[in-house]
Amino acid sequence: MTNRLTTPWWALRLALGGAAFLAGLDKHFNLLADWPTYLSPIAAGALPIGASTFMHLIGIVEMAVGVVILAGYTRLGGYVAAAWLAGIAINLVATGRFFDVAVRDVAMAIGAFTLARLTEAGVGAIASERRPAGTNRLITAALVIAAVPLASVGHVAASDHRGQRRTRTKPSVKSFGFSGPAGSSCTETSWWRPSCRN
Repeated sequence: MTNRLTTPWWALRLALGGAAFLAGLDKHFNLLADWPTYLSPIAAGALPIGASTFMHLIGIVEMAVGVVILAGYTRLGGYVAAAWLAGIAINLVATGRFFDVAVRDVAMAIGAFTLARLTEAGVGAIASERRPAGTNRLITAALVIAAVPLASVGHVAASDHRGQRRTRTKPSVKSFGFSGPAGSSCTETSWWRPSCRN
């Protein structure tokens, strides 16, 4: 029975791992979609950084999850992906749009949960048992490499946020009334050109 489930296990592993990695990668290019539009106004208003910067961070996390699943850590990666996709679905519902995409993400979350449960039942390759020596170091190195741009983007975002707080906007030109020719009312619309009307 377990052997008959190996094929769907591999299908879920490759599909979910590949989709997570490609979706995360595209967060930096916006070729598949305009990702910042999928962010709900509630979430966007609570963020201390811009929507595009936030999506870049999300992309790095998604790529890391994809690498974990593809590397064979399907139990951990499946549960993380399931929770992640459920959260994305809630965010999409909060936008008041994209309900069809939210349903798709719920279906993908169920698939990720199924992948994790199949792994627990002994289906498929177990990463720690079938991986040759030294591969764990490569996976750790890949995750560290993925964390470097995450820290870099986070530093840039924090710098931008501090810069925005220090930036002062020029005060808007105020209107001042003053006396003009007899029977006219003048308003100073700029420092050099008053506007008068009878």
